Amino acid sequence: MYSAGIDFGGSSTKLALVGRDGRVHAFRRVAGAPGGDLDRVFAALREALAAMAAEALLEFPPPGGAGVGVAGIVDVASGRVETTGALGMEECDLRGPAERALGCRVAVESDSNAGALADLYFGAARGADDVIYVSWGTGIGAGLVVGRRLLRGRGQAIGEIGHSRVVLEDGPRCYCGCRGCLEAEAGGAAIAARGAAVLGREVTVLDVARAAEDNPACLAILEEAAACLARGLSPAIVLLNPQAVVLGGGVSRVLERPEARRAIDHHREQSLPLFARRTLTVSLSAFGDRAGAVGAALLPRHLGGEEPGHGERED
Repeated sequence: MYSAGIDFGGSSTKLALVGRDGRVHAFRRVAGAPGGDLDRVFAALREALAAMAAEALLEFPPPGGAGVGVAGIVDVASGRVETTGALGMEECDLRGPAERALGCRVAVESDSNAGALADLYFGAARGADDVIYVSWGTGIGAGLVVGRRLLRGRGQAIGEIGHSRVVLEDGPRCYCGCRGCLEAEAGGAAIAARGAAVLGREVTVLDVARAAEDNPACLAILEEAAACLARGLSPAIVLLNPQAVVLGGGVSRVLERPEARRAIDHHREQSLPLFARRTLTVSLSAFGDRAGAVGAALLPRHLGGEEPGHGERED
């Protein structure tokens, strides 16, 4: 038995077919963010998922259902998206079009919560009870796990750390209406924009990371982004005192550069009390930018009260 995961991101849509034991049978990245009529969007994704299943010799539709993760505020009970900010989805039904197209039950969650499940059950936070998972991509959000269950708050807007203020003086205005937000300072879009100003051309975050090898200005961009992330995370760590912080999403790859990793470690040491640091582990996601799609595939079981990965193996 397997399930399908769909992760709508700001620059691409990621698809995964995941077994009950966490094995990723297939993964595919589709360029571009979702847009237009959702029935057409999910019809196209059905074709892609069906082709992936055929190549992996799996039946279709997925017998374990499917999950959809989206960067935004989601009403899990109804399967509706309230707002996605950068994706432009406002007050729309995702579950209905997805179930009509895919022919199976579909669960809908925020991409940060979906990513948290991937590492909680099969990745960097396996064995931990309390986890902060950070989705660091075009935007920034967090999935909070307490007692191995996703934590939700009023209005489903818990974990929106991308809109915590990390710059006290006036910074660029965020789409949320505030200035100095973590996402506006350190999200992938912000890093790319600063890199473009330095390099004189349109660039991606990975372009900035490559240029940082011999360009001090690009290196400074990455170091400042990492420092901003540490500042934004520190209050959440003190408040929740988790066992693990996991950094996922495409931009988290910049922490593979030792200078950026040192910047985040330095600010963690400076801003966290000893009790919060003593047993805390901070690591990169075992799934990188695939975590959202892999975790989305786990959503039907998690929301049904099951614990993926316990007592079930596949050949």
